Parts: sequence; structure tokens; C-alpha cells
Amino acid sequence: MQRSQPESSPGQCVCGRSLDSAVSGLMRSRRGVFRFIRCACGLERTERISELDLSQPIALDEVLDVHRLLAGWEGSLDQLTASSPPPQR
Repeated sequence: MQRSQPESSPGQCVCGRSLDSAVSGLMRSRRGVFRFIRCACGLERTERISELDLSQPIALDEVLDVHRLLAGWEGSLDQLTASSPPPQR
């Protein structure tokens, strides 16, 4: 049986840290879109995202931005998906 987690306020972990620096990822399934968040303290939580509009196509500018970023990328996947932007070269 899964234990219930203590309540936390939006944008903040129960440990008190801001979730701005937390590691997060998205998963899309038949049941919806979910955001997984792992705080620096080690606690994890999952949020259902209902306001994400998946009907809009990805713009060409967005694809080119990602291509430019990945063209010279030499770091790990964790570094790439970190919440802070990578250093510009």
C-alpha cells in the first residue's frame, strides 16, 4: 500500500525547498499528461496536467531552436533536461 505524502503548497516541497530547481519530466498516456517532480531532498511527487493543449502543432521555430541546442550539446541527458537553461557557447 502506498503511503500518503504530507501536503505541500504549489511550487514548494514539503521540506520547504522551492520546486523551481527540482528535476521534472512529462509523461503522456491514455489517461492524461503527468508531470513527475523530484526535489533535491529526494521526495517525489506526480501532478496531473490538465491545461496542457496538445492540439497545437509544434512551430518550425521551436524545432529549429531545439536543433541548434542539440547540435553542439556535449552534456548528459540529465543536464539537458535540468530546469535551469544550459550555458550558451
